[in-house]
Amino acid sequence: MSKSGEGSSIFGKMTTRPAGKRQIKPTAILYATLHENHSSDEEDEDFEMKPSEIGGKTDSDEEEGSSSENSENSDEEESEDDENEEQEDIDDQEKQRTPSVEKDSVVVCGVCVNQRNVVAAGDFMQCDKCGIHVHESCYGGLPVADPEETRWFCEPCQYGLIEPPHCEFCPSRFGAFKRSDIPGRWAHAVCSLYTHGVTWSQEHTTTGVSWENLENSVFGRRVCTACSDKIEARFGVASRCESGMCKEYMHVTCAQKLGLLVDETDESDDVIVAVPRYFFCKKHTNQENLKPFQRRFEQWEKAEGRRITVHRRRKALRGEEDALRIQMRETLEETIREEDRGKMNGSVAGGEKIKQKENR
Repeated sequence: MSKSGEGSSIFGKMTTRPAGKRQIKPTAILYATLHENHSSDEEDEDFEMKPSEIGGKTDSDEEEGSSSENSENSDEEESEDDENEEQEDIDDQEKQRTPSVEKDSVVVCGVCVNQRNVVAAGDFMQCDKCGIHVHESCYGGLPVADPEETRWFCEPCQYGLIEPPHCEFCPSRFGAFKRSDIPGRWAHAVCSLYTHGVTWSQEHTTTGVSWENLENSVFGRRVCTACSDKIEARFGVASRCESGMCKEYMHVTCAQKLGLLVDETDESDDVIVAVPRYFFCKKHTNQENLKPFQRRFEQWEKAEGRRITVHRRRKALRGEEDALRIQMRETLEETIREEDRGKMNGSVAGGEKIKQKENR
């Protein structure tokens, strides 16, 4: 068949495209259909069909298929190995009663996040169930003879909580919590220490958080300027900057995240400070001094997420440990009840004294 005849035939029109376009290669079926009675035996013998044209696989296709299968198998094996490694890590953590602390790692208090230089180096207690570290002087509670050898449980673990409770004063769920004098209500230890008007059922052990001196309108009245979420900014109680007439308000944990908290309780025993714990906003603080605190808080926050995840997967306590946990809880409740009976008899306890109105 000549080129001119090929271009004018139906076969030529169907297989020829304009210049610059990819040319169509005819298949064996199309060739046989158009040239059923017009092609010679020699032309049929000369025509060879490639495996790709009849739906077959070439050697390269088989190699690509095998390589893709191998890659998929390798990905599956890697994912299985990762899962096995994660499970082994979890099992190792569950075997230990509390997460191990390396000698080179820095232990961080779940209350002050080591922003109190006086107690940053020692005085640590670790919960035998959830693994949180706290300074004994920061967290308070029942007195402990030897923090390193005495078995100790934080208050949420004493009451069998697995998930972190919700704080009454801020939206954060990281850190160390204290039980309030209202059953089922909780608050951060640091929020209870820095929120003005909050008292304790027993002051010298800082047990039983109480906000009976706060008006209900205080909750949600001020907007936290450090919260990015508008709903969380209205949650709980936002405290005010202590610099003159400044109108900046923040949650205590938000101010702690920015490194703004100030604790003067250990500065001097001879000087009595009216407000020993407070904070200044970012406008009234040297920003350069805050960067170390901010970096430390970010590292601690990541560690807190890992600790809470491990605590959810940890096995239940053994009989002796659980009996000790219940005993500590009962002792704590009895201590709070005794203090409540003392209040009814006329004694007043709390972090801040209540001003008495003069009878005129």
